Amino acid sequence: MTFQAGIWHIAATVNIDPDTLNLGSQGQWITVYAIIDTEYECIIDIDTVILDDTIYAEWGEIQLDGCLMVKFNRTAVIDYLIGMSYKDGEYVTLTVSGSFIDGIQFSGEDIIRVVNNA
Repeated sequence: MTFQAGIWHIAATVNIDPDTLNLGSQGQWITVYAIIDTEYECIIDIDTVILDDTIYAEWGEIQLDGCLMVKFNRTAVIDYLIGMSYKDGEYVTLTVSGSFIDGIQFSGEDIIRVVNNA
């Protein structure tokens, strides 16, 4: 746990699925798994989990193994990537962040590949 800008912050290990996102795909969700490796015990406020400070998670839960699993609307993520001018074959670093109910924050990032096989 570190102290950043007056707020306690915990690093998370993030895995975004799929690793390669087709901008022409019609799926429903982008799933993110976050492991928050800390002795700190508190409840995550799912309503605060956000992708790149832009897209809020639409659903989430803490799994039995302690891993946070959240789902983001696939169309919203694709629209965001297109709006940011990412193109076929580019690699994109995306950040997932959120807060525990006591205000302590967490974040982590993962890299995905963007393809356009429309």
